[in-house]
Amino acid sequence: MRDFYVDVGDILGSGSTDYAIIPLGDSLHENAAHTTVTTVGSGAGDGLEVTYSGDRDDFAVPVAYGRNQHRQPSMKTNGTTEEADSPDADFWSFISGGVDAAGSVGAWTTQFTVDDIEMYMAKVAASQNEWAFFMRDDKLEWQTVDLSAGVTVKRLVDAGVLAGERAFWIAAYDGRGGADAMDGLTIYKNGLVEASTVTNNASYVDTENGTALLEVFFNVSASFFSGLMQGGAIGPFKTNQELTAAQAFNLYQVGLAAQKATRSPLLSGVF
Repeated sequence: MRDFYVDVGDILGSGSTDYAIIPLGDSLHENAAHTTVTTVGSGAGDGLEVTYSGDRDDFAVPVAYGRNQHRQPSMKTNGTTEEADSPDADFWSFISGGVDAAGSVGAWTTQFTVDDIEMYMAKVAASQNEWAFFMRDDKLEWQTVDLSAGVTVKRLVDAGVLAGERAFWIAAYDGRGGADAMDGLTIYKNGLVEASTVTNNASYVDTENGTALLEVFFNVSASFFSGLMQGGAIGPFKTNQELTAAQAFNLYQVGLAAQKATRSPLLSGVF
């Protein structure tokens, strides 16, 4: 059986890079109570605990598993109370040695509403804002905050998504920092560069390593996510490198394969 964790990890961890996959809904990486899941990755990104807002079996919509060889899990959240978070760790920040550092985050999502702010992943808290990866109405947005300067820089895609549209999003940052920081941020949709508009600020220097939790589906200043996010090997991720166009495309192809993997005839009638 194809191991999609290996396939994804070979890309995210290329060059001995630290990375983390959050394998939402994969019971092999959850505790017995299904209240926590542990990251799969390398270096500082491996073995980090992510806690659901409760037993995910009690979520309004149960985790769905693809009827295929991989049994690909996907998690639907209710948009009001259901989320997951991980304790503050240096790995989740985009800073090293006091200056911006390269890194990328990504997630497979299906957006059911397109008229609100819905969070995918963020490291945000009162007076501790670092970064956010989210949908603003129907458009994917990335924000990075320089707390000392009191400024936020961002990149917003130009074209909106349709309600019910499934997409694979990546935000890849080269870590340049400075007044043109967001010129070094690329957004990919379904493996290809997505046209987007940048908002830089001359006062921006770099982000800071705060104490906010890493949050999935929610942050303290924006609404919950009410859509569907793929889990398992193609769950939301962070890697400490700027993913290239080729890597983004390859991750998209792996993700498609994970969702379409043919079920073994030996499992016919089992699930």
